[in-house]
Amino acid sequence: MTSYHMIFKNGYSGSLNKCGGLPTHLPEVWPQIDGTDLAFLFQLYCDGEKLNIPNTLCIQGYQLFEEGDYNSDIVVVQLPLNAKENIQQIGLSCPISPDYSGGDIEFEVVEEQDNYNLDDLDEFNQWEKMRVLCSKLLGWCEKEIIPSNCVFLGWLADEAPLVIGGGYNLCLFLTPEGKVVASYHRPC
Repeated sequence: MTSYHMIFKNGYSGSLNKCGGLPTHLPEVWPQIDGTDLAFLFQLYCDGEKLNIPNTLCIQGYQLFEEGDYNSDIVVVQLPLNAKENIQQIGLSCPISPDYSGGDIEFEVVEEQDNYNLDDLDEFNQWEKMRVLCSKLLGWCEKEIIPSNCVFLGWLADEAPLVIGGGYNLCLFLTPEGKVVASYHRPC
């Protein structure tokens, strides 16, 4: 099965898929927790191939960032097709890391197996295990973590430049109603 593994470039050259900086389009209401604005983390655009979500321009991730710490789960926002372009460059940007100021997200097309048993991937197969668990759109996913009647869209792994913590992946699923839902899962 085809998957699209994310490559986080250091430096932004205008790609619609990006990590860090400010969003290219704005959510209807800037995400908040208890009245505090969340910081923009990433956006992934619906291109009909890697990401195909009805009536959706893109999905974006936001997180509460206070006093140098990430203080919330990542909030995923689904933008409608008519979302306003962020011409005035407004919003709050999350400082990703000292080594990464933000940049394009590019994709590598990878053919994955239809099924993996992660417990069987021993120390000699750690590369394959890390490869299948990296940040990606589509591809293989443990069937038992997919919510009922949902489709696996992809996940963001606990890897540089994103810090999710504890080895968890931020998993993205599409409901039959066309809504993106997110959950955390720790593979293995």
